Amino acid sequence: MIKTLIICLLFTGFYSQAQKIIPIDTSNVTTLRIDVGNAFGASASEVFESSTYIPLETTKESLFGKIDQLEITDDYFIILDETTNCILFFTKNGKFHHKIYGGGKHRMGNREEIRSFKLNRWKNEIAFVQIINGKWMHLVFDLKGTKKAEIVVKDEEMLNESRFITESIAISPFLYEDDKADRVKTRFLVNYVTNYTNVTANAFPYDVPSLKIKDDYYSTVERLSDSGLDTAIFFTRTSDYNIFKISPSRVQNLYRIIFPTINSVPVNFLADSIFQGKRIKLYKANPEWIYDVTNVMKAGNNLLFYISKLHPVNLIYNLKSGASIDVDHILTDSSTYFLPVNKGKYYHTFPLTACDGEFVYTSFSSAVMFDAHEENKDKNIKYNTILSDYFTQRNKTDNPVILQFKLKEKL
Repeated sequence: MIKTLIICLLFTGFYSQAQKIIPIDTSNVTTLRIDVGNAFGASASEVFESSTYIPLETTKESLFGKIDQLEITDDYFIILDETTNCILFFTKNGKFHHKIYGGGKHRMGNREEIRSFKLNRWKNEIAFVQIINGKWMHLVFDLKGTKKAEIVVKDEEMLNESRFITESIAISPFLYEDDKADRVKTRFLVNYVTNYTNVTANAFPYDVPSLKIKDDYYSTVERLSDSGLDTAIFFTRTSDYNIFKISPSRVQNLYRIIFPTINSVPVNFLADSIFQGKRIKLYKANPEWIYDVTNVMKAGNNLLFYISKLHPVNLIYNLKSGASIDVDHILTDSSTYFLPVNKGKYYHTFPLTACDGEFVYTSFSSAVMFDAHEENKDKNIKYNTILSDYFTQRNKTDNPVILQFKLKEKL
């Protein structure tokens, strides 16, 4: 489900002058003009170069509810399921391998719950935040599920919604719910955290007194994504239509999106004090306004992103042709066995789940898959061996199925 970026913790530490402020490089920005309302629909065979359905093995130990986070490695699908409070490891053919149990059951305010995890591709580790004996800790595991370290969290070093860009540096986005704004005038949307323990640099400063989060900030969805990038990640800001690339020593403004006026918030919407205390009311009064461009992924010549407004859109934008395709208007066909490729009339959690730079991944519950199979009985579909076995040996209560697809370079 859509995750909020606002972290409900109070951090009142003062900014250290020793930390480096990294400026934004705007020397090479590409402008993209996108009319969301006129995005195309298409058939699956027109959009997908290839598509593969991967059922996830269901056993007593591996059974889980839904995919709340998915990370891809050479060997594993690594899945967070908040319902069972587990991180599960499946091989790339869908066979269950092992899991890390977070303890307890998921419930609001449960201090043991795993809300997200971080993948360190260089060290083959994952880490997540929990409270242990009354203290916030980073728990670090290898990819075999063996615990390697417990590291005390200190203030801005909290790596919750964050991603690694080197073996030691992670990028952590923060917004502070701070009632003591008079103590600190400037904060930063991004912290560079080294070895879990030191904030060594910052980026994207903002003026604390002019932005009251509880009154002004209307934020959703993951705003960091790596998409297979080497030592870099994408980053976006709320009510702003720029896409940034963050690397170990540089922040680049890669793309600037221009939407039609009906979809665009006023210029300097978050910076201009004239809007202070009125922003959320204005969002609600203007349902066509786009208040977030997030979950940015790049697969070949195609950019994918989730556009948040009253009626959200998952968009594919081809960087060569300028064509825009609405993911939810892609129609299944014989190339995808007439099985789901988007939410369509089926309930499905969006945005798209993951991207490794070549393939894009999403998922569907077994209930949705079996409903589609039942509706297609009169089509005499010849499934591949994997799907044929799935529909004859499995049932609606089994684990979800991952859809892996590759987009065509020319759209």
